[in-house]
Amino acid sequence: MPSMIFKEIAFLHFRKTGGSWVSHVLKDLDFKRIDEKEFHVSRDKVDNKFFTFGFVRHPVDWYKSFYKFLNFTKYEFNPDLVSQDINGLINKLKTNKFSVKSFQEEFNNFFCIGKENECNFIGKYENLYEDLKRVLAINNINANNLIDTYKTKLINNSQYSDCKISEENLKYIYSSCHKIMKRFNYEIL
Repeated sequence: MPSMIFKEIAFLHFRKTGGSWVSHVLKDLDFKRIDEKEFHVSRDKVDNKFFTFGFVRHPVDWYKSFYKFLNFTKYEFNPDLVSQDINGLINKLKTNKFSVKSFQEEFNNFFCIGKENECNFIGKYENLYEDLKRVLAINNINANNLIDTYKTKLINNSQYSDCKISEENLKYIYSSCHKIMKRFNYEIL
């Protein structure tokens, strides 16, 4: 689902952070796509008058979700990234030969972290339901009943239990994502 706007609020859909679920809720609140051609619109492409929000996910969980997405969906992304296991994907991403950079780098660029126009609110995938309610309340949108109807459609992370990341790649993830880990109080798994 795409990045979306409503009045002066903009949802920035950073891939693999629960954005499809959020987009379904927002669509029922009359949010519209920001750009018909571009699916994941970053902060730097949204006018500063908008209150911007999006979500982050524990980096290890993000890599697992990205791996499953690339290998087990019909969505065309980059066939060169498809790997037999998650470690193959992480090793490919470490080479920097792809448009997908490290999770930390993509996150910083997408939400303009450390820049004047940084995203106004970044919630956590692990608190998706509560954080979306908080964003809407900040913007005086009462959608509690609507959000409650979608709560049962949240995905259970146990589906990634078969993705075993090597110690070397876990060290890479933790070292390359240490700022996200610290900022969002993520623990080493």
